Amino acid sequence: MTIHKHILTLCLLLFCAAACTRETEPPSNRAQPVMQEYLATQPDLSLFGKALKKAGLDKDVQLQSGGPFTFFVPVDSAMIRAGFTEQAISNYDAAALAKILRYHILNGRLSSSTLVGNYTQDAFSLEPGRRPKVSRNFHGIFLNGIAVTTADVELGDGVLHKINGMSLLPGTDTYDALQQHPDLTFIAYLVRHTQGWEALLREPDTLRWKGNGLERGLTFLAPTDDAFREEGYDTPEELMQEDPVYLRKLLGFYLIGGRWFVSDWLNGVELTGNRRPALYALNTNTMGYFIQAGGLTFLTPFNLHVPRIIQRDILTDNGVLHIVDRVIKAGT
Repeated sequence: MTIHKHILTLCLLLFCAAACTRETEPPSNRAQPVMQEYLATQPDLSLFGKALKKAGLDKDVQLQSGGPFTFFVPVDSAMIRAGFTEQAISNYDAAALAKILRYHILNGRLSSSTLVGNYTQDAFSLEPGRRPKVSRNFHGIFLNGIAVTTADVELGDGVLHKINGMSLLPGTDTYDALQQHPDLTFIAYLVRHTQGWEALLREPDTLRWKGNGLERGLTFLAPTDDAFREEGYDTPEELMQEDPVYLRKLLGFYLIGGRWFVSDWLNGVELTGNRRPALYALNTNTMGYFIQAGGLTFLTPFNLHVPRIIQRDILTDNGVLHIVDRVIKAGT
């Protein structure tokens, strides 16, 4: 009888201990913080939080609706590199700042679980008419080619990704970007004096590519003035004395269908006139070249020295511009 009492007493003690443990455990349905609450806990996101307040978005009705949204938030070091120090933010025009911040906030929930495989999408941002490119590949998730450093922070109003850069809103189309760049006067002159190319580089939305249907926007590879001088051309006018057929073919080697960032080419890619991404091929052959693994260097049939992208991912209103240190040759 005594033994049974001891067993009963022990069972009661274990039951009480388990009950006490359950009472001290946090409830599993605790509410997740919303974006602004989360920012307040992250020292490396303080500048984005300050920018939200400066722009008046901390009280924005749309953001307070609960979403869901996808927040691509630059870390402080990235904002400082882009010129958005605390002092600069305090002096920035609130309306202009709001446009930049809304460009980093997308409708819907885009996370690793929804971005499956090699994925790319022109997503709708909260800034009307602006559609940044979200992509995922073996190397991670990217916004306009900017890498996500911390992914999939689940929030009460969506999901947040920390990124290591800031995507500023473009203000010109690709044609004007070429004309305004001080180191691209040769290629700008060539485009300006080749029939039909101004219209191509001003196309606001889509271009039709052979065998590829419609692609949003365009990508242009622009050799520097020094690159043309290394080929023996002293002036843009001297370049224009070449055979017009060759010059048009040369330009066709620089224009690619769709918006492509270096992050899209990290595994390497073949560029021809009949593949995706497709060169703007005025001829019917399949001649092209390769962008090598890493996305910055080129393998071509006619270049003795390897061309390299030296300034990457320059956004324009209708595409992406990359500056190259050598002329990518088209043969004869």
